[in-house]
Amino acid sequence: MSLSVVIPCYNDGEWLERSAGSVCPHLAQDDELIVVDDGSTDCTATKVAHLKERFPAQAVRYLFQTNQGVASARNHGLELAQGEYVIFLDADDELTNGALDSYRERILQDSPAWMISGHEWGTENQTIERVPRARGSSRHLFRSLLTKKIHIGNLSCMCIRRDIAERVGFAPHLRVCEDLVFLLVLIARFPPAVVPRINARVHRRAEGSLRSSTSLKQLIDLEMYDVLFAHPELPEPYRRYRKLALIRHYRSILRLAWKLKNASAYSSWYLKLVRADPLTILNLKLLWRYREMRKRDQ
Repeated sequence: MSLSVVIPCYNDGEWLERSAGSVCPHLAQDDELIVVDDGSTDCTATKVAHLKERFPAQAVRYLFQTNQGVASARNHGLELAQGEYVIFLDADDELTNGALDSYRERILQDSPAWMISGHEWGTENQTIERVPRARGSSRHLFRSLLTKKIHIGNLSCMCIRRDIAERVGFAPHLRVCEDLVFLLVLIARFPPAVVPRINARVHRRAEGSLRSSTSLKQLIDLEMYDVLFAHPELPEPYRRYRKLALIRHYRSILRLAWKLKNASAYSSWYLKLVRADPLTILNLKLLWRYREMRKRDQ
């Protein structure tokens, strides 16, 4: 089978040699690397030219587009891809030696495999291994990922059948959490097979991640759940989890509003949470915080 590795870039030229350099030496004859430049103004184009000179026997393709966001860049890379399977490698991440071969072996064992997930190294403050938790039914995995109880892997350590990736796609207008929407829809339809080895090194968390957001406005304006639960590929039974997702989201807003001491935001979103989940009124900690914030807001 053939593999396409898609690297979306926006002013990531300083890391491109590392990420692309982890791919090119391991490409088979029918594999390819596609770099989608999302309107960069740095050295990205020059770095790609150097890659082509360094690996003349490998299929390295380059596409420039005006800045439209990582979701659009991934979609355009997917449109260009010719491999049977696709890997979306972030420009600041890298594949480990043997990663592509391990995907090929796993696919042959479980053909036709839909989605293959590997372990990853995370390098925020220290080197840690993240292991995908992919056991159980699709519904269990969907709900657990939606409520942040499990980690199934970063896109950089996933190998996905291209026709399935094309069906799901990335919401082009989303600038935040577009990868999480993609993974939730994907896992609702196709449970992953797991490669029990470290296949990617993830060097930093994406800015704006729902799991690490520090912007209250960004969290409040998040469109992820509207897009997710209106997605045409999301099976109908999964749409009933919208209320659960919104309750979790409201709680996330409350935690950040309390941390930032934003009294007006805390008060208004506490009332929204109570309307969505009336049992919230029994949570004495949240009720006390609400009263404290009301005092501040007066």
